[in-house]
Amino acid sequence: MLGTANEAVYVLNLISSLLISEVAIKQHESCSSEASAVPSSFKEFADMNLGPVAGNAMSFISLFINICVLAFALMRSHEVFGIFSGDLDPVAVAGAFASVLCVLSAGLKNSVLSSVSSVAAAIMFATFAGVVLPSLPFAFTHAEQAMVPGTAAETGETLQAAIGILPIILMVSTYQNITPTVTKLLNFDRLKVVAATIIGSGIPLLMYCCWMFVNMTGGVDSVNSLSSSSFSLSTFMMTSLVGSSIACTISIAEEFESLLQTEENPIQECLLDENGNAIPVDSKLDDKCLSLPSVMLSVSLPLVAGAVFAQDGAFTAALDMAGEYGATILYGIVPVALAWTQRRRDEEGESSASDLLPGGHVPMYALGSSAIVYLGQSFITDMCDIFGKIVSS
Repeated sequence: MLGTANEAVYVLNLISSLLISEVAIKQHESCSSEASAVPSSFKEFADMNLGPVAGNAMSFISLFINICVLAFALMRSHEVFGIFSGDLDPVAVAGAFASVLCVLSAGLKNSVLSSVSSVAAAIMFATFAGVVLPSLPFAFTHAEQAMVPGTAAETGETLQAAIGILPIILMVSTYQNITPTVTKLLNFDRLKVVAATIIGSGIPLLMYCCWMFVNMTGGVDSVNSLSSSSFSLSTFMMTSLVGSSIACTISIAEEFESLLQTEENPIQECLLDENGNAIPVDSKLDDKCLSLPSVMLSVSLPLVAGAVFAQDGAFTAALDMAGEYGATILYGIVPVALAWTQRRRDEEGESSASDLLPGGHVPMYALGSSAIVYLGQSFITDMCDIFGKIVSS
């Protein structure tokens, strides 16, 4: 049941990411020298397609979600880096990790940061294999026993558990926050963007399925005492934390750079050929470091939020709210609104630009309706809980 929920979320996230990339690519392809820009944040997308009010709203939602995620990662750094941190104060370890993120993000160019993340991902995959592969013989031996169907009561409890942790599933499985940046780094190339989205999001799903298989069959427990497996698991946790934290920091910094944008520091304009048509942006021309103010805000706000709220359980509630409402609106409803507005404008202007996401409006409507249904269900459930607490008190 939990696997099915993750697979459904994967499909919806894939649709969402491709819609966001479609908006970015079409925006780049249709840009003019008068009022065009290479978009790299949700604020810029919303400003260009839905208006400045919607742009500011989307920017704050994006910041709230990513700040919650990065704060959670910072406060977990003491646990993940426990082999090095020892008995140091968790907030001090989080502060040191935040400082490293600040130096990397502000001191390295986008291409170098991308290389650092790629190295972390490669190490993560290698260490994951070091955990899973030794577990497979035991897992296959006991697979038949693990596949025995449960009772109806157990099935109902599993369904209830899946619904209860769905906000967390939404939070940990979203990657659309870096979709604008990835699309720009790939020079708005449609084939590269589609391949990167499908492969990049498919690998974590396969890893999750493998992990569920070896964990449910007891394979992990059978080898967890091995020092090599323990080292691989620790390294896997470290590299995954570093890679995800860098991506989250970049995403937050991009939003802050949009909010801090001034006339003296305009958004980068599109490049045009002699006929006035947009040409692909050379990544070297846009290969720059993130501004220091945006990076400092990106790491300091999550650090403060984590230090203040993580101790009393309020931060868990913030993560739930970010998953239930923030992620659903930003990655479910907003991409549909952006793509629908852009497609309608293309039809009115008789634009020849093709859609990146196949299937016409069907996938777009499927994503939008799923997001609306989930939002409604979450709102009704939360209101019932609040009303129940009021009555009981």
